[in-house]
Amino acid sequence: MAPPTLPDTKEEILHAIEQYVPNSQELLIPLNDKRTNPIIMEDLDGDGKEEAIVFYKKKPGILTGVVLKDMDGWKQWVTFDSGGKVLHDLKFFDLTGDGKKEVFIGTAYTKEYDSSRVLYVYQLDDEAERLLEEACHYFIMDDFGPTGPALILVTFNKGKNNTLTMYQTKDMKLTVTDTLALDEYINGYEHLISGRITPSTWGLMLDVGIGAHSGATFVISIQNGRMENVFPHGEDDPTFKASMTYSNDTNRDGILEFSVLEEPVVEKDLSHAEMPYITAYYQLTDAYEQHLVSKRFDNDTYNYQILLPLKWKNIKINMSDDWKYVEMIDAKTDQVLFDVYVSEIKRIEDDWTLLKETDQYVYLSKTVNEKNKHLFQFIHDSIE
Repeated sequence: MAPPTLPDTKEEILHAIEQYVPNSQELLIPLNDKRTNPIIMEDLDGDGKEEAIVFYKKKPGILTGVVLKDMDGWKQWVTFDSGGKVLHDLKFFDLTGDGKKEVFIGTAYTKEYDSSRVLYVYQLDDEAERLLEEACHYFIMDDFGPTGPALILVTFNKGKNNTLTMYQTKDMKLTVTDTLALDEYINGYEHLISGRITPSTWGLMLDVGIGAHSGATFVISIQNGRMENVFPHGEDDPTFKASMTYSNDTNRDGILEFSVLEEPVVEKDLSHAEMPYITAYYQLTDAYEQHLVSKRFDNDTYNYQILLPLKWKNIKINMSDDWKYVEMIDAKTDQVLFDVYVSEIKRIEDDWTLLKETDQYVYLSKTVNEKNKHLFQFIHDSIE
């Protein structure tokens, strides 16, 4: 891993950028990125030292990337142009297997997340070689085990086509090695991840909207260079969910899980919007049999979740109308297994125990102890 960039180095890089980027041009940050700094540090050539990458609008419809390299001082190494007005995506990945990372740039002419964009793939050496320029809506790349490194493009036009296209390197050129048609009547893509989908199978989990609120997941296996839709959407689709939930690796064992929503026991009829659903995560065996890995209850209104042990088989949920008070109850014994009360008053009564505190709320419980306090977690870490 390359050492972190030191403050003095950053000053040197900023000075070098002034030489190669016109003063009037604003440096760009990719929209679909958690980065806040437009100067991106990445070891592109595999020498253990980071290069600096910046983007700016060269002229209307042209986005220019500049790569600076420390060559007895920070100097311009290569530049490359891509068409578009908006920089949506910027990723780095060794797709060719030569130990050097290619640059993947997703551009568009609008800021909408689901807008059609163009993917540019550049291989950098003393010059930038464009390996691919292709229209798509989303892209994802990974090392898919025995199949090797691959790039997957998603092209979606509702009611017309929904296609996955896989590219791999053949003779140092990107070549289409497989395509897969999917249901074109989905509403759109919400979340895309790649990795192992079973203990020995690599692939994708693509979470999609299919109704006014409902969703499903395309589970795509990639074996021997071919893609397969494990569960074609239909009446028996095990990935169907009443509202959108995202696939994940909740137990961190390196195998992805798709998620569904399950109704708890409730004391009265509730509408879809009122139902306190439990999110259940299922992992697949190599024979594509499902087994439950984890469950949780999310209170999005107050940004917390309760992890539900699998031994809690039959859960009843009682809650106040404003969702400030929630109880997890054993439906057979009526024992309160876990409860949370959210208060804006920063005073703690004697029979309540503090779970967490933020600038806005205190989170309290009567049932928490040392053994179960880990079950309460914030959904977004930034809340603390």
